[in-house]
Amino acid sequence: MIYELGIFLKNLLLPPVGFGWLLAIALWQFTRRPRLARLLIALVTLGGTCLATPFASEMLLRTVSVQSDPSRYSHAQAIIILGAEASLQWDKAGERVVDANPGRFTLLRLHFGARLARQTGLPILVSGGIFEARGPALAEVMRRALEEDFGAPVRWVENMSRNTIENAEFSARILLQQNIRTAILVTSGFHLRRAIVLFEKAGLEVLPSPVPPTSPQVPIGWRDFLPDTPSLMTSYYAFHELGGLVYSVLR
Repeated sequence: MIYELGIFLKNLLLPPVGFGWLLAIALWQFTRRPRLARLLIALVTLGGTCLATPFASEMLLRTVSVQSDPSRYSHAQAIIILGAEASLQWDKAGERVVDANPGRFTLLRLHFGARLARQTGLPILVSGGIFEARGPALAEVMRRALEEDFGAPVRWVENMSRNTIENAEFSARILLQQNIRTAILVTSGFHLRRAIVLFEKAGLEVLPSPVPPTSPQVPIGWRDFLPDTPSLMTSYYAFHELGGLVYSVLR
């Protein structure tokens, strides 16, 4: 219950929904405190527009992104792939899951992880628990996709975790029992910095392998200052990870 409440509050407070609350307060106070209302409206307009530009979203993404160092991969003993989401197909009555496939972010992570496994010959651990009460564990969906679609065998399945904290704790428990202390960590670029902190607290040394979206070093052009929806979502991910990183460090 506490976990679900945390997710609910996070989605309410982070942009763009958080801007909606500021706008609602501005409209409520428009006749009582017009100066405050105008200030909040200006903040919502300017802040929302800024966060929706590729320039601002990329700058935010760089604060949570981590670069890889493939030269260190020779020290690794395993590959850990973290799940993100899955797409479920229900029966006509909406009572039973008849099929499940990796979602966008999970699929990208699987693609990069399978490539790394072929290059290094290292065994794979997939991590992700049950995200829908009547559906399969995310790790089971990942295992099936890796083995059937990518031809990459999975040695360990961690299927109990609900968040990155548990990803780290439960995966470390499995690998440390196998005397594995160093692993390549495959997850989205914006997710890596927080994940590294948590995995190291759990007792593993992890070598980052970032999956897009990451923050590429590209020349800045005039189009980078034009708002678009993907950039607003990138800003959301960055804020989500910044908050999670602060919590992970203080925890």
